[in-house]
Amino acid sequence: MALKSTAYLPAVYHTGILRGDTFRERFSFRVGGEPLLLAGAGVRVQLRRRAGTLVGSFEVGAGIEIEGEALVWTIESGATAGYLPGEYQYDIEITTGTTVRTYLSGTFTVEKDVTA
Repeated sequence: MALKSTAYLPAVYHTGILRGDTFRERFSFRVGGEPLLLAGAGVRVQLRRRAGTLVGSFEVGAGIEIEGEALVWTIESGATAGYLPGEYQYDIEITTGTTVRTYLSGTFTVEKDVTA
């Protein structure tokens, strides 16, 4: 019986927003029990519809900020106001040196807002 290795599969985290609200979440990662050092790292996040259509692309200085050992992903209310309600997919890819790794992926649910 072959064993499946999950050592390089990203963790899964589901999140979301009410359409028209500001989204802001903070993430930190550990490798071998030690904090992943993000200073100087490249960080990319892409948000896509289930069919694969790109909805948003974020990187350091454009929706992603590094604060110590954490990254903060922000989507301004003006952008989320244009998102259709539904379920999207995202992942967080971090490049340190020559290593590129996707540390987190999941769904991003946009709920219809009541107050327009």
